[in-house]
Amino acid sequence: MLVSPAFHRNAAWLCEWLWLCLLCPQARYVQAKLSVHDRSLKVATVIESLEMEMELLCLTGVEDQLQTDVRPTLETLRNAGIKVCLT
Repeated sequence: MLVSPAFHRNAAWLCEWLWLCLLCPQARYVQAKLSVHDRSLKVATVIESLEMEMELLCLTGVEDQLQTDVRPTLETLRNAGIKVCLT
């Protein structure tokens, strides 16, 4: 699934954010992904801290068989006012 957020900042700020938060070897996200202990919790904590001042533009996905818990997820998205299209 691809998530497309909108940042209410300029392109230079976005490039710096991507580098400092996600790409450089010292980035908190990279360090969390490399963690041996509590990796899932550390990654989730970093992601939550990075998802600030963003507006969701769209989510896109690929064709796949419906999996367990898809129905409640789709209902949650629709209840949040997010348009979902299954074709």
